[in-house]
Amino acid sequence: MGRSNLLPIFSIVLVTFSFVYVYGQICDDSAGTFRPNSTYDSNRLLILSSLASNVTTRDGLFYNSPIG
Repeated sequence: MGRSNLLPIFSIVLVTFSFVYVYGQICDDSAGTFRPNSTYDSNRLLILSSLASNVTTRDGLFYNSPIG
């Protein structure tokens, strides 16, 4: 088998085995909270406050608009 024949086989094997390690993240409500007045909290509030006002639609599709 030449080197050019091994690349597609290696790619298929790599993709197949990469799906084995995909799993969902379990959220624990008792840990992992964020602090008030942190960078994450201010960014979260900025995004949430701008969602309803910046949503535009055209032909039934939604489009993004930048904030910041």
